[in-house]
Formats: sequence, C-alpha cells, structure tokens
Amino acid sequence: MKKSKSLYHGGANLLSRALRRVVAMNWTEYISQFRLLTLEVEQLGPATVAIDAHGNSLYTQLHEQATARMPGIVDTLGHL
Repeated sequence: MKKSKSLYHGGANLLSRALRRVVAMNWTEYISQFRLLTLEVEQLGPATVAIDAHGNSLYTQLHEQATARMPGIVDTLGHL
C-alpha cells in the first residue's frame, strides 16, 4: 500500500490529520477505491455525515426547510 496521508472528498484535511495508521485492509482483490479499511484515528470529530446512502443531503434538506419557513418568520417580525 502506498503511504499517503490524504483522503478524498470534503473532509480530507480533517481526516488526514487524524489518521494514525491502517489497522487492516480487506477486499484487496478490488481496486483501491473499493477496499475496506480499518483505520486508527486520533482526535477525529465530532463530525456530521451530510449525505446518506441514498444521496440525500442533510444540508440541502435544511436549506429547503429554512427557505420554506422564511416568509412566515419575516411576516411575524413585520407584525412586532
């Protein structure tokens, strides 16, 4: 395995700083993107998983909910 302290996607910087070692590597018959790794990390978190297995984005859902509530909030503030 090539030694590297970089990981892909948005949390790469946080994850790479917390990574201490690879404990185990499974599914080695597959290319690296599909291997299952057990990692030892230190001081990682708290973290929020923003996208679930179905592709739903927590941030998009919260933005849509906030946008939908905004007219009511503005209306209430206008009547104070």
